[in-house]
Amino acid sequence: MGIPVKFYHVPTKDNPADAGSRGLTTKEIVTHDWVRGPRWLRTHPNHWPLKPIEMVTAEEVNEPADMIVSTPIEIPPEQKQDEKIIDLKRFSKYNKALLSIALACKTAKKWVSLTSTNKNLEIKLKVINKFQSDLEISVDDLTRLIIEKLHTENGHCGKEHTLCIARQRFWIPRPARAYANIVKKCIICKKYQGPPYGAPIMGPLPRDRVIISKPFENVGCDFMGPFSSKTNEKMYVCLFTCLTTRAIHLEVVENLSAGAFLNSFIRFISRRGVPAIVRSDCGTNFKLGEAIIQKMFEKCDENGLSLMSYCASERIRWLFNPPASPWMGGAWERLVGLVKKAFNKSIGRKRLNFADMCTVIARIEAIVNTRPLTKLNSSDITELPLRPVDFLRGNLMYSIPTGEIVDASDDPCYDPELIQTEKQAKEAIQFSEKIVNQFWEKWNLEYLTSLRETQKINLKQPKHLAKSNPEVGEIVLLEQDLIPRGCWSYGRIIAIVKSADGLIRSAKIILPNRNVIQRPLNRIFPLEIRSLPKANTPEDSPQLRPPKVTNEVKNQVEKEEKLRENSQIGLQNLALMK
Repeated sequence: MGIPVKFYHVPTKDNPADAGSRGLTTKEIVTHDWVRGPRWLRTHPNHWPLKPIEMVTAEEVNEPADMIVSTPIEIPPEQKQDEKIIDLKRFSKYNKALLSIALACKTAKKWVSLTSTNKNLEIKLKVINKFQSDLEISVDDLTRLIIEKLHTENGHCGKEHTLCIARQRFWIPRPARAYANIVKKCIICKKYQGPPYGAPIMGPLPRDRVIISKPFENVGCDFMGPFSSKTNEKMYVCLFTCLTTRAIHLEVVENLSAGAFLNSFIRFISRRGVPAIVRSDCGTNFKLGEAIIQKMFEKCDENGLSLMSYCASERIRWLFNPPASPWMGGAWERLVGLVKKAFNKSIGRKRLNFADMCTVIARIEAIVNTRPLTKLNSSDITELPLRPVDFLRGNLMYSIPTGEIVDASDDPCYDPELIQTEKQAKEAIQFSEKIVNQFWEKWNLEYLTSLRETQKINLKQPKHLAKSNPEVGEIVLLEQDLIPRGCWSYGRIIAIVKSADGLIRSAKIILPNRNVIQRPLNRIFPLEIRSLPKANTPEDSPQLRPPKVTNEVKNQVEKEEKLRENSQIGLQNLALMK
């Protein structure tokens, strides 16, 4: 139309158009600016307080917009909040959960009466009726609380007894599975009925058992006894066995003191030579227990000489088996049984003095050393089996047949008068070495092969074993001999001990008195009480570190969150009761 048009902004306080939506009385409309407009509109435009609105032209609309570079940020989706009014997972007892539900309902009833403005408000309870087939069959938290309550109140009774009591008041879907999943976590039942950890298969024989070495270079030792004497004093026998040739050496001692054992050990070294490796038990096979063996192997005697210092001076390496694991010392435990069997059958109920005891033990040592290590050859009666004594004596009574008829004159050792020259002496030495090599060859081919057939692989264990593996920080129950299971000690695993093959066979445990002991797995009973892993707090990660806030802001935020939670709980209670 050619008429210039300008647009201006009228503030809300001067805008009379708001009266049309807010309403006016008959008295107010007479003096109101509804018809005339704002007062400053009737003055000259130069006195208007408002500035004109700048209009956007078509050219400005077509101009290209500025490019803004943005980086996409991936925001993880918020976890769906649990819609449960009361989370039963937070409760460990049925009575506490029931009390909390009652208090929540009482609070909701008061909240409804205070916030309701309608006196005729009626709260209707919705009852959802479903068929039994439509029920969700699962072991929920309420079932857990009910079964735990009945199981504990009735003396930790069995499955049938607990479910019979529960059936009188509750209907539990799949009760057998619910009982199995819940009661298997009962600490009291595990203490009296829980299975131990399973021991792995037995590892291969150590290197000092299967290599050719000098007799008594690798030794295992053990004590047996006590044996009563005529003077009613106790006597003990210390057994040393060669781990390679299986020969034994017996020493009679008057007691289990460190001095008595050290004297017997020195007598053994004087007759058999200094061993390179000595293996022994460290616990229950000694009659006076672990305290005595620690005293025996660590404390000094009256002269100030200890066993460990003597072994260090003689360059002897001493290896101890884990306590309470006699099967790890089967190489000498088997020979202890043979010596006891021969002693009981020879002496019976007689009582000997110390001198007679030494004589009988020396005789038994000779008998055990003549036992066969390999099987008899039924086709050749002239061939004797390999014996431990064959490796100990130089003047052997028997020799291994070579399959050829050898004349006595062909043996340079047959008549010493025939050895007159250096050549004959060398031939005699070579012949002796040949005989020894034949013994070792037979030991290697027959004895080691028989060990492969007779070695046990699986340890005798209970039928039911714990399915979990031991972990550091776990609370366990320790098996103790001659003590009722209810009186066994508790402990916490502080270290896992692995053997040479990489399998876990024992663990180090700290007791309530701060003592640290080592026990095999099959004597450790788990209670499945494990330490919680340390959660990564926001302070641990610099990327998630929150900004610092003052105490006033923190208190204000906590108050607002508490008020928000209370209002949300009230609304949820109302929704439940409608």
